[in-house]
Amino acid sequence: MREVTLVAGPPCAGKTTHVAAHAQPGDIIVDWNDLAIQAGSPVHYDHAPQYRAAATKRRTELEQHVADMVDGTAWVIRTLPRPAERDAAAYRLGATITVIDPGVQTCLDRARADQRHPDIDAAILRWYGISWGARCYDPTPTLTPTANPRKTHEWRTVRKIVLRGQPPCGICGQAMRYGIPYNRTNPDPLYPTVDHITPVSQGGAWYDPQNLRPAHWRCNSDHKAEPGNTVAVLLEHRVSETW
Repeated sequence: MREVTLVAGPPCAGKTTHVAAHAQPGDIIVDWNDLAIQAGSPVHYDHAPQYRAAATKRRTELEQHVADMVDGTAWVIRTLPRPAERDAAAYRLGATITVIDPGVQTCLDRARADQRHPDIDAAILRWYGISWGARCYDPTPTLTPTANPRKTHEWRTVRKIVLRGQPPCGICGQAMRYGIPYNRTNPDPLYPTVDHITPVSQGGAWYDPQNLRPAHWRCNSDHKAEPGNTVAVLLEHRVSETW
């Protein structure tokens, strides 16, 4: 009997816990994080590049083994935020799909409790940003007051992550004026906002943190629908896509 399950979900969703609760002795478990530890990583999370590379290589080998096996039970743990990615991986592995989605706040709370590196927040939001964008705004709708993505919980959450740590403006590189209230009729030019690097009108994703940067109200307004370059000071806020 052959049974393969692809367990997908955002970082800190509880994928490994789910598999541990359902797997039986002798089952094959393909878990990138465990593979990094087996490669010699001295930490449980946030592994150094050499261990990440080793884990990724070993995961590829094990997934091929799972795809080729004719008998046995296997569990493959991946993030895979896009349904099309999950479907393609499941087809390649001959697997059924289980998505673990406890909600964005639960994932963020777990990351904080585990004292994970701050960049894991952006990785979590990237997963949800891709999922939200694919579900709600692909293609981008004609905006109405009830459909304005900036009035959604998703946007407020992504905005909070992009502005975490009070970063400087991603357009001009200067400090922003945090802690001041927004004045709709006469906004402060240095008020902190979030700007789409590739405008939505040109195909940019609404909720993808990799397409967002902090920006002064003034710079955001001047940017309009013209794509720009993120200043070098913000490179530290970018998140690896190896997960």
